[in-house]
Amino acid sequence: MAKIDSKTKGAAGGGGGYTTVQDEGTPLTQRTTINFTGAGVTAADSGGITVVTISGGGAGSATVGTSTVNFGTGGNSDTTTVITGQTGISASSVVSAGIRCVASADHSADEHAVEQIQISAGNIVAGTGFTIYARTTNTALRGIWNVQWMWQ
Repeated sequence: MAKIDSKTKGAAGGGGGYTTVQDEGTPLTQRTTINFTGAGVTAADSGGITVVTISGGGAGSATVGTSTVNFGTGGNSDTTTVITGQTGISASSVVSAGIRCVASADHSADEHAVEQIQISAGNIVAGTGFTIYARTTNTALRGIWNVQWMWQ
């Protein structure tokens, strides 16, 4: 835990401490105390400013990949794809998935970007994988669509 405390008074005796605290360059509300906590957090003074570094967010690494969902040739409103080979996945892993806006065998990148397809992931099987669910509320879809996923 790094704690930055602004109890120091300025040379003129006025209120000391931080004039501006920024989050990636965006100013935040001024406070008298700032407390940074968490794994991988460091704070240090450098060139007249305090620099806080958060490496990796303490959450560990993520496993990422791509796959496809296939609505078939008859026009369907939902489909699933099972992702296997994920030996490190556990029942407590967090999985997310979404449309990958690159052309597939059946659809252009633009179609991937504008079609209203809801993608979710679940049904985690520890040491094996998970299921990607694809659904549209717009119209029945056909063909293969690209998806990307990650878990940690």
